[in-house]
This record gives sequence, structure tokens and C-alpha cells, in this order.
Amino acid sequence: MDQRIFDHFQQRIEATMTLAEQCQQQLPAAAALIAERLVGGGKMVVCAGPDERLLGELAEHYLLFGSGFERPPFPVLALTGHPPASWLTLFGQLANSADLLLLFGDSLAPALREQLLSEALSRSVAIVTIGGTANGAEPSPTVAVSLAAAEPSSTPLVNRQLEALQCLCHLVDHQVFGA
Repeated sequence: MDQRIFDHFQQRIEATMTLAEQCQQQLPAAAALIAERLVGGGKMVVCAGPDERLLGELAEHYLLFGSGFERPPFPVLALTGHPPASWLTLFGQLANSADLLLLFGDSLAPALREQLLSEALSRSVAIVTIGGTANGAEPSPTVAVSLAAAEPSSTPLVNRQLEALQCLCHLVDHQVFGA
């Protein structure tokens, strides 16, 4: 095997193990919060910045259709197909206190991110953020899954977010359905 290919996969394995160590408490806490809200009759609204748009759509897909076994869909809506300027209005029309906001916001304009968090809090919507770093003290009830890189040359943030999302969805399915 070409050494570059081997090195690439070796770095990916090492980054995944580092991610598992970093998030071993955050991901189960986030999954528990998501499961609690979904089982309690709430829905999930997903917002993702431009660089994470496809992750937002993938989160919607995983939670609607599951992964690995057949199950009923969870109520989830990704706002990624709408212009970010309309998110606050849509979120305000959709969200209530039983719901949860899943936010991939590292590439989101800071003002919009803060407005979404503020709107969620004003409606008692729980929040899970998945990003490079927790942006200061996240408001309660928020679970911030921080995916800070161990070093600048490590796996890109979007890859770490994808790994965390897949694990998170698996944990939610496990908590709700025992799968």
C-alpha cells in the first residue's frame, strides 16, 4: 500500500481515538438530552453554518430514518435548506419548550449564532452544540460537544463533527430503542 494512503488512514484512526477520549462524557450527555426531548413529545430543529450544512442535513436524515435498523422516525427538521436570515423567524414559529436545537455553528455568523441561542433559551428549548470549541459558558440547558483539535494538522473539524454526529445518533437510538 502506498505510504501516503496508509498514513492518511493511520491519522484518521488516531484522530477518532482522540475524539472518543475528548467526548466520552459530552456525547452521552447530549444523547440523553436529545432522547429525553424526543421521547417527551418534542422535536429537534437543526441549524448548521455554511461549512456544516451537509452535516445538518445528515443529522436530519439519521434521526428521521435511523441507522442500522428499522424504527419509527423522530420529529426533526433541518433549516439548512432555508436562507440563514430566515432561521430566526422559522425557529420562532416552530419551537416550543419541549423541543431541542441542534446547532453546528462554527461557520455561522456569530451574531446569528447568539440570536439563535437567545431565542432557544427564551422558549426553554434545550440546546446541543457540536463544534470546534465551546464558545464560553454555554447557557443551560445546553450540552456543548467541543471537538477541539489536538494539533493544527489533525483531522479537519467537519470530519470530527461527522464522527461525533454518527456516534450521537447511535447513542440516541440505543437510549430510545435499546438498539
